[in-house]
Amino acid sequence: MGYTFIHKSYSRHKWNRSNCTCERSNRCRDCCGCDGPQGIPGPPGTGSVIPSVERYFYIVTSDIETPETIPANQFTNDDGMPATAFPASFAYYTLYMNAMVQTADTSSVTTAALTIPDGDVLDPATPIVVEFVVT
Repeated sequence: MGYTFIHKSYSRHKWNRSNCTCERSNRCRDCCGCDGPQGIPGPPGTGSVIPSVERYFYIVTSDIETPETIPANQFTNDDGMPATAFPASFAYYTLYMNAMVQTADTSSVTTAALTIPDGDVLDPATPIVVEFVVT
């Protein structure tokens, strides 16, 4: 019984067990896809990076017309304590406004403040969450 497959060169070939030359002919359908010999192992790792996540929360108290800068000390952290500053070094951050992820061009951040450069009016009670991934 033969099978039809598209070879890596994108030409059509017929395959059957009798013309397979690999050791695993009972499982192999494409001899080009079999495992090759083990390569030379690379050097051992010197450590690992375990990222942590820091979240900061802010609830809009009155209409905000952008552009707007919200100081870091207006936010609370995951523990509900007032924030003093945002992380100085981080891999990336994600901004959520009204529980929706915002695109990268909708904000900028420093250790002292979050700036929303342009957009619509933010209504009172709109939640703003800034999530930092710190490495």
